[in-house]
Amino acid sequence: MKIEQIFSKKLTRDINGVVKAEQKDNDSVYVELDEYVVTPEVDLHFSEFNEAYLPTVVKSPGDKSGKSCYWI
Repeated sequence: MKIEQIFSKKLTRDINGVVKAEQKDNDSVYVELDEYVVTPEVDLHFSEFNEAYLPTVVKSPGDKSGKSCYWI
């Protein structure tokens, strides 16, 4: 067995090192979301940010008046 056989994704696939905000085609978006890895440390930071941020934009359950979001 070769090392490359233990991975689910082809090791020789093209990897775009920099994705620009204007790249909105479905393929680019899919690849970026598919390749993104949330590590335990990143998850902790997301949780801390959400605990501080969400109460400022959501006034009550189901309220979508703020419709705010943030970029990752």
